[in-house]
Amino acid sequence: MKDIKKDVLDTFLRMVQVDSESFNEKAMVDFLQEEIALRKWDCKTIVQPVSISNLSKDLHLPFTKEEIEKQTCQLAVVIEGNDDTKEPIYLCAHIDTVAPGKGIKPIVEDGVIKTDGTTILGSDDKSGVASIVCAVDQVLKNNIPHGKLVLLFVALEEKGHIGALHANVKDFGVNYGYVFDTGNDIGRLVKRDQHGRTLRLTVKAKHLQNHAMSCLDNNSLTATVDLMAQFPKKVYDMEDITFCQITRLDNTYEPGYMVPRQTDVRYTMRSFDLDKLDALCKKVCDLLDNFKMDNIEISYTISPQLTYGYDMTKMPRGQELMDKAVECIHEMGLTEEYITTGLGGHDSSVFIREGVPSLVLASGMRNIHTCQEYILVKDLENCAILTQKLIQKA
Repeated sequence: MKDIKKDVLDTFLRMVQVDSESFNEKAMVDFLQEEIALRKWDCKTIVQPVSISNLSKDLHLPFTKEEIEKQTCQLAVVIEGNDDTKEPIYLCAHIDTVAPGKGIKPIVEDGVIKTDGTTILGSDDKSGVASIVCAVDQVLKNNIPHGKLVLLFVALEEKGHIGALHANVKDFGVNYGYVFDTGNDIGRLVKRDQHGRTLRLTVKAKHLQNHAMSCLDNNSLTATVDLMAQFPKKVYDMEDITFCQITRLDNTYEPGYMVPRQTDVRYTMRSFDLDKLDALCKKVCDLLDNFKMDNIEISYTISPQLTYGYDMTKMPRGQELMDKAVECIHEMGLTEEYITTGLGGHDSSVFIREGVPSLVLASGMRNIHTCQEYILVKDLENCAILTQKLIQKA
């Protein structure tokens, strides 16, 4: 059996060469099933399909329903425990990557893993995937006491945590779990995450004259511009990063007309403080409800929370999970660092919303979503070691 440090490096280097951009995760599912078979785990593997019915229409995907459902899936692995005193837990990392993520050729140089600069590396999140696989392998090969383990290798994290919504984590009977999916040094813990909602606004012109005469009346775009000028934008509360911004605008034209009849807007609002997010939503709704312009009608919807915000110190078992992780981090001679996720989110939001306590931990990725992405070999090794310790600590 390989030493965990050598194993995780070798596994990661092979793993990142498997193309798995979002909506094309099947190759990674196949890779993982083959890897598990080679390692001869006593486990149950479940290939979970991802239904197109849950995908946002705003994605404008260049795929048919058949293509998406053929190439998009994810994997759950269930390993029964060998020690009844240990709690059942899950470990999660996502298998999809952003583009350009095809034909990745990893380079190891002076303790750094990178690419030639023409593609991403895929350490977001295959550093987490490789660490989970190698840590679990060490536990099983050495017959280390453990509770039930559920490994969730989810798809479409980069497209709004769609895979996590299909994971059905609560149905596996786990008590809590860890998501390995944030950047920089091993020892980072995500202490809180943002609440988020999205406004979808449609502005329509009731009547438009044809061609040049249409410029003399209010059209959907002129009305939208007036509205957007009044909307709060960017970060206006630094303490809780209460953030709002226009993130999409589409115009619909009729043939022969110079101006649009309909304008559709997407407007994102986020905050670590739910009360401040609710106040922001009310402010925007009041503005829309009181807006009047000749020849214009508007309609809007505000989504339920797209990202479910939380504070680990205020949720059930949250502090306990952080304490367990910090204990393991200290055993490794590392230092903990508590962070927030800024303007992003994690699959943990979905699992916490389903009632399963979850903690996000760093997996070492750096400069993610760019062709300058890299990971330090020592961080990859430490992520695998930390994962093994967390299993033993359950």
